[in-house]
Amino acid sequence: MTEPAGLFRMFDRYDVLARITPGLLAPLVPGFSLLITFPQIVTENIYRAIGSGVVMIGLLYLFAGLARSRGRAVQDTLRRQWGGFPTEIVLRFRDSTIELPTKRAYHAALQDLAPDFRLSDASEEAQDPDAADGIYRAVIRRLIDLRRGPKYPLILNDNIAYGFWRNLLGMKGVALALAGCALAAIVVARTARVTTGDAPIWGAAWGTPATEVAGIALLILWAAFLLIIVRPPRVWDAGVAYAERLLASLPPPSTPKPKSRAPKGESQGTH
Repeated sequence: MTEPAGLFRMFDRYDVLARITPGLLAPLVPGFSLLITFPQIVTENIYRAIGSGVVMIGLLYLFAGLARSRGRAVQDTLRRQWGGFPTEIVLRFRDSTIELPTKRAYHAALQDLAPDFRLSDASEEAQDPDAADGIYRAVIRRLIDLRRGPKYPLILNDNIAYGFWRNLLGMKGVALALAGCALAAIVVARTARVTTGDAPIWGAAWGTPATEVAGIALLILWAAFLLIIVRPPRVWDAGVAYAERLLASLPPPSTPKPKSRAPKGESQGTH
């Protein structure tokens, strides 16, 4: 038999944690709150629930793809607001995220890594910042390509964190809308039960009062998390952490070899 975890084996760790997880959270949290509030829907309609589960797998895969596309869209918006990606911003001499001596060492190491590019110094960057940013993007792209794989797990972890928060920010509107729909369903069922004594089919499957409170509390906490925590500064912090980790993986820059001195007793030149 195929293990349930085998469904995710077609994806790598970055796909599961940075792309699929933010997409799954948007429908799963409201869906779980409804299951808490209406538990008999599953217990009394087990075959229908199984069928719904099959449909849910397809919907979850759809939401995972949606998280990736919306995450890319929000990244473009953030890049325009920030004036670039964190990986290039921290390399600028006019940015103070990284102290100047360390930044100069990174510039020298990147120059060794990509000798076919010429990184700007502070005065050249000030004269033509767009050209300098273009070189920064090019050498960072080369560094990223060289730092892929299991040899650099800490870089991967920070890249996953950045991708998770970026994609979750992209899904924020969808997640809030689904949470609002779930809350509306609970309120409508509760109102129908109290005012008329009757309710729709899903309202008749009402659980205990404790489950009602738990379902609503979960939705409120989820909405508060989205509104307070999932914001552009969180993505920026994750992006800077990834940029610093990536640059810290650079080897020390090469130092020019000292000129060889002539042996003693040899003529140093004509007089």
